[in-house]
Amino acid sequence: MLAHSLRLSGLEEVGSQSTDNWETWAGQESERRTKLLAFCFLNIQPIAYGLPPIFWGHEFGLQLPCSCPEWTAPVQPHGCSFGKAVKTPVVLSATL
Repeated sequence: MLAHSLRLSGLEEVGSQSTDNWETWAGQESERRTKLLAFCFLNIQPIAYGLPPIFWGHEFGLQLPCSCPEWTAPVQPHGCSFGKAVKTPVVLSATL
C-alpha cells in the first residue's frame, strides 16, 4: 500500500523547485521528506528480512532535503533565503 501510494505520487522532482513563496517551499520540502522517509522504511524491510527491494535507488529522482537548521526555523525567514543554502540540488540516486 505504501509503495503503491509512493509510486502514484511520483518518484522524481517535477520541474524547477525553486520558489520565493515560503508556504510553497515548505509544502515541497514536506513532500520530499515524506517520500524519502517512505523510501528508507521500504528499504529497511528487505535488508532485515532478506527480501528483494521494492524500490531501487536509481528510481528516485528526488533532491535531498534542506539542512536541519533551515527546516526547523521557527518562523518564515526574512529575505526569502529559504531553500537556497545549497546552490545546486543533490539528487538522492547520485548519492547512493
